[in-house]
Amino acid sequence: MREIGRVAGILGAALTFFVGAISIVLGVESSSPDQSGGSLIVRGAILIGLSAVAGFGASLLTRRPQQAAVYLIGVAILGSIVAFRSFWIAAVVLLVAAFVSYSNRKS
Repeated sequence: MREIGRVAGILGAALTFFVGAISIVLGVESSSPDQSGGSLIVRGAILIGLSAVAGFGASLLTRRPQQAAVYLIGVAILGSIVAFRSFWIAAVVLLVAAFVSYSNRKS
């Protein structure tokens, strides 16, 4: 069961990275002389940074499940605040990984 949590954590980190990368690409593509896509670029950069935190949390899932759950839940909450609806799938995957890892911890 721990491996399922770890795979879900890695998948959540990858989804976070891809949402951030897509946001950056859309920000660069939508920039024009009148308007810049600066907010999309900043949102994407924040999500890519959060994907690194989620990846670190996924690496901790087998050794320290409580600490990993805190990292994954934090990334899910912060990513949902930053990206709103486009991040919900990644947030659900991260929350499932946190739940699985925390429920299978050793006392």
